[in-house]
Amino acid sequence: MSRAPVFSGLAVAGLLFVYALPAQASDTKAAVVEWLDSMKGGTEFVFDYGGVRDGPAADGVTVENYSFDWRPVFPGADGSLRVQMIIDELHLDGFEKTAGGYRARRYAVPGAIVVTMTGGSGDLAGVATVATISRVTSNNVFIPTYVLPPEDPRRPVSQFVDLLREQLKATVESATIDRVLIVQTKDGVTLSEMEYSGYDMKGIGNGRLEEMRLDSYRQTQFPQKSKEPGAPDPGIERLDYRQGITVQRGFDMTPLLDWMTGEGSTGDANHRIAIADATVSDISVTAGPVSVKVDSYSIVGLKIRAGTLSFLGLLDRAVLGETVSEDESRSLGVQMVRGMALDEWSMNGIAFDGPNGLKGRADGMRLRDVSNEGLGELAFGGIDFTGIGGQTVRLGNASIGKVIFPDLDAIIRAVRQGAPEDPFEAANLGPKIGAFEVSDLFVDTSQQPPLSLGLYRLQQSGFIGAVPTDLQMKLEGLDLPVALIQDPAIRNVLAAIGRDVLKLAGDLSLSWNETSQDLTLQTLDLSMQDGANLSFKAGLSGLPKAALQNTEALQQAIATLTVNNADLSVSDAPIVTALIEHFAHASNLSPEAMRAELLRSVAQAAGPLQSTIFFQEAQAALSAFMAQPGSLSVGIAPASPVPLTQILGLAATAPQQIPTTLGATVTAN
Repeated sequence: MSRAPVFSGLAVAGLLFVYALPAQASDTKAAVVEWLDSMKGGTEFVFDYGGVRDGPAADGVTVENYSFDWRPVFPGADGSLRVQMIIDELHLDGFEKTAGGYRARRYAVPGAIVVTMTGGSGDLAGVATVATISRVTSNNVFIPTYVLPPEDPRRPVSQFVDLLREQLKATVESATIDRVLIVQTKDGVTLSEMEYSGYDMKGIGNGRLEEMRLDSYRQTQFPQKSKEPGAPDPGIERLDYRQGITVQRGFDMTPLLDWMTGEGSTGDANHRIAIADATVSDISVTAGPVSVKVDSYSIVGLKIRAGTLSFLGLLDRAVLGETVSEDESRSLGVQMVRGMALDEWSMNGIAFDGPNGLKGRADGMRLRDVSNEGLGELAFGGIDFTGIGGQTVRLGNASIGKVIFPDLDAIIRAVRQGAPEDPFEAANLGPKIGAFEVSDLFVDTSQQPPLSLGLYRLQQSGFIGAVPTDLQMKLEGLDLPVALIQDPAIRNVLAAIGRDVLKLAGDLSLSWNETSQDLTLQTLDLSMQDGANLSFKAGLSGLPKAALQNTEALQQAIATLTVNNADLSVSDAPIVTALIEHFAHASNLSPEAMRAELLRSVAQAAGPLQSTIFFQEAQAALSAFMAQPGSLSVGIAPASPVPLTQILGLAATAPQQIPTTLGATVTAN
């Protein structure tokens, strides 16, 4: 089969029929006829026309009954696929030959272009697809000429790349299509319909489309039932999809072509824009009782970076029946992931309605700065969801950002060799999350008190491997139902003292300094409304960088760690009184007797520490705090940092010396 007529036919059918301009025509009717006659003949591809006459314009030509019939044969196909195209009238105005190609002031099909595809194997067997393209007009068109080189049997696919690159040099100032209707049928039954209305395109040239506008699009999938007696109903609902105005700007095919060939500056290190921006509005999907509506969605800055591996080259080998190795396939997949990047994607005004009261709403979702290296932000908000059983979920906002993705090569090694045994190395295979936030969350299952959250915010930075060296956390307005606590003993105790919801808040600030090797817990504050407030601060030194990178170094760091200071305080703790009264009642004791019993238990647990001044101070402070739980503080402030190994040694040999060594103090109220 000759490649020239095949690609002429494909171009007519696929590229808005702009490339169907006569490639050997002159500005005379005779030359047009000569070109058309040269397209006739062949076995797999048959071209024909009815005649050529003067067109409506003074400098125009009209081609009547322009048609082709193509029966392509692909490896593994059954040879039944057939593609036909018919154009009743094709107008060419101001057509002329120029250096390197041909120009036309206007190219128009006033009626319809009908393309029919039938035959095929597998899922296409028995399916007929008819595309009707109505009223096509293009202005100021230039089509380059190109001489096909000899066929290369070793490159059944990639040999056409040069032809495609030359054809991408074609230019069109503007083009319009009134309507495209695509209908699929099987055995006389309609399977699906797709309709595009109001195409308007500007600035086509060198593989770019400056702007495209589509007024509307609809698609309908019809449910199909088996004709076999007794066959079950597939349960597939009719699916209707609608969208309003679509606008796309700055589409460029060349970055994708470079990626497919591996020829982008022999692996261009920079991403290039394939789509500058695109917006789709007024989207709706309906399938039986389920409907989804979206006000709009958009993308900005879809970019592609070429690699050095040719996808088309591997496809050549596959078509020829040659084996493509697992390593080559994996490398192509990695190249694909590394080759894609996106500045922003967003969806706004989302609504969902289903059966039995199921419904949901969302203000929108947004993705920013996505590539194989990381994610700038994933955010969504304004969510209101109602389940079938009346469950309710509301969310003000949620976001995850400053995410660093793991190295692809490391993941591949882990897949092939198994995950590393060291927890630090295994953690490196996961993403590093720099920011996470949830606000105004409300969950009501109607089976327990609602869960609500005012704010949860986590910020992490300064990663060494997977370990952040600066961590900030804030928790506000958490109403936690006691029923959600996993430990049954804690649940029972809290229920016994009348706590069915815990109202919690907290702050955490932790940092590590590489120069000083100091690990500092600046803040750990937890508070429970009508419960207690807890605050803890601490400082350690002698934690080397290596200890944050592997388990063995962390274990060895025990020898270098020193304790600098620490302070723990509990205040405003009415829950202490409630717990003492609960345990007293359960033990048939008075609250005073229960406090005395608890103090005796503490003394027994203190062991050798009972002989120290610190214990006497601690016992007096604890007694006062249990009687009136205003505040209790325990602090350590040694004259100089104390090695952790020294503390461990004293704990084993002379624990009574620990309070003095650490400069420990305890006070109450």
